Amino acid sequence: MATTTDQSALTYAEAAYLMWLEWEEERHRDGAPQMMPWDDMSESFRRLLVLGRYGHRVEA
Repeated sequence: MATTTDQSALTYAEAAYLMWLEWEEERHRDGAPQMMPWDDMSESFRRLLVLGRYGHRVEA
């Protein structure tokens, strides 16, 4: 069951931070496939990842 916090609106910066946390956690997990460091990605690619994951919650 989703909590109110899970469904609340986010700023793009908040969504990007959450995506970064998830990305880095996955990247450092044992046995994880090789993943590009967040800081090595272009801003447009990071934006695609963030909006693909949290776009429904990001405030316009």
